[in-house]
Amino acid sequence: MQSNPSYLALLAALVMLLGFAASCQESDAPRAELPSLDSIGAALDAAFANASTLDPRYEFTAAKLDSIDRLLARAVERSAREGSTLLIVDKAAYRLYRVRAGETTADYPIELGRDPIRRKRMEGDCRTPEGEYRVARKLGRGETAYRLALLLDYPNDADRRRFDSLKTVGAIPPDAAIGGAIEIHGNGTGFAGDGLGANWTLGCVALSDEQIENLYPNVRRGDRVIVVPFSRFARE
Repeated sequence: MQSNPSYLALLAALVMLLGFAASCQESDAPRAELPSLDSIGAALDAAFANASTLDPRYEFTAAKLDSIDRLLARAVERSAREGSTLLIVDKAAYRLYRVRAGETTADYPIELGRDPIRRKRMEGDCRTPEGEYRVARKLGRGETAYRLALLLDYPNDADRRRFDSLKTVGAIPPDAAIGGAIEIHGNGTGFAGDGLGANWTLGCVALSDEQIENLYPNVRRGDRVIVVPFSRFARE
């Protein structure tokens, strides 16, 4: 049976930590040298990279991960410079982060579309889109079926270009529609979709009612929202 490289990388990091812990026990033997943070971080980075390739639907590459991290770093820097609010949705981590003036001020477990991994292509595919968006409208009680909601400006120009390209190459049916009404809304369980929660939406990002009540007043129309398939953001 072939070994899983992600397990091996995690094991390597664990062995380094356990080796140091063992050296801290009372003993006359020479103590092992403390493993460097760089060496532990490298092992964990390798574990993350390999784990992200376990499901090919994430379309993981190291170059893509680096590009996403640079995108998020620029967005956080802009938030710090402008004193603005930024929402980051990390699909693989099943987390939504609220960044204010460059600092992460809240994070929430999320549930996603019924096809939670792949990027949205068209209406009805139950996938959560990926890209850079804005909060187009705040929907209060009575304006949404899901307690409160932040309506995103999906589809934007980048989504339309991608949609047209997919049609051109025959990747989606010629009569497909691009879809819309993508929201961050309530009515969720309050748990992550890959844990105790469930991925049940048509492509939206779901929080619990309590969580959307907490997030809603801290977001304004026009605030930026970045949805990514994976990132190192939680480890930064």
